[in-house]
Amino acid sequence: MTSRIAVIAVISMFIASCGVFAAAPPPFIDLDERVDLPAEGIGEVAPLRIAVAAILSPEGNIESYGALADYLGAELHRPVEIVQRRTYHETHDLLAARAVGIGFVCTCA
Repeated sequence: MTSRIAVIAVISMFIASCGVFAAAPPPFIDLDERVDLPAEGIGEVAPLRIAVAAILSPEGNIESYGALADYLGAELHRPVEIVQRRTYHETHDLLAARAVGIGFVCTCA
């Protein structure tokens, strides 16, 4: 009998304390109120970075991929950078880290 009273007392205290930790109502968001975004950063376009593993030669990569970079820049209306690395692994790392947008890891040369 005493244990039942103790259990009921604990449950009662638990239920009573739940109101103390109740979450606040969510904030009201009025979508009719519009705020203009700041103009900073407009016109600054991040370059598209193309990674290439320089297995044969860095000069050969520029010759091979330079025309593609120029074409992409003209079509996308943004600057394009060719990023060269010595190994395929380093190129994979750039892609995995999202440090480049495009990567050529094997030219089948």
